[in-house]
Amino acid sequence: PDDLDPDAAKMIFGDGRLWQDRLARDKTEPTPTDRTVGAIVAGWLDIQRQRVETEQLSAGAFAYLTRCVGEFTAFMGSSTPVEMIQESAIGGFYSHTMRGIAGKIKIENREEYREPWGKEYASKVFAIAKRFVAYLAENAIVPMPRNLNSKSFKFGKSPRAVPTMEIHEVQTLIHHATGQLRLHLLLMGNCGFTQQDVSDLRDDEVDWKTGRIIRKRGKTAEHDNVPTVEYLLWRETFDLLTQYRTGGEIVLLTKSGAEWVWEKMIDGKIRSSDNIASNYRH
Repeated sequence: PDDLDPDAAKMIFGDGRLWQDRLARDKTEPTPTDRTVGAIVAGWLDIQRQRVETEQLSAGAFAYLTRCVGEFTAFMGSSTPVEMIQESAIGGFYSHTMRGIAGKIKIENREEYREPWGKEYASKVFAIAKRFVAYLAENAIVPMPRNLNSKSFKFGKSPRAVPTMEIHEVQTLIHHATGQLRLHLLLMGNCGFTQQDVSDLRDDEVDWKTGRIIRKRGKTAEHDNVPTVEYLLWRETFDLLTQYRTGGEIVLLTKSGAEWVWEKMIDGKIRSSDNIASNYRH
């Protein structure tokens, strides 16, 4: 069930001690460095980093992958032989995520507990761990755990309150906004754009004769089966879009010619900037 108690999960799936006890029993000689969980995870992340460099994966998505697979690495132990990733470890990690939701994971070397995980975060952590283990099996590094895709591993979803604004509040914001910020807010209201959508808007996605934007949303544009959406722009939205049009591939840029929102990997570190949000807060 979605609301499975972490102690019940421990009874059903184990708490990780099963494979840890086996590791302690079977380990008679040091594990070769390149066969440890930590080393294999590092190699997998190198592949994901290459995907960022070839623009197949966003820098932000890479950072999230790193964080989530880090939870699995910490659970298994970076020096643990990769061969220990078996059915008992998968069940134990699920139980671990349940304890995360319940706020029962201790901070390393301290008697304090970490903040409780949201169900969506726990689900994402487990999904990325499964993705990593599937990669191991596909490359004959370990056999595929038979319970990897078990339907017993459920999380449910945490209820999320969606903050809203009154119409007069939106009108006030747009009325007092100046420069490109006024255009950005109009695009958000007119087309449901996020900051990233505004920043990514390409010149060939705008019909400059009829005043329409015809495009696929940025997050799903690479998928063939995603429908193309079309927005008829309000008069003021189109006028301002025409006024601030760069004439280049990207419709809107900052005064310095930079993208309004960007996220890049620079010297191995994730760097990002959201000047639309900065302007809005200001």
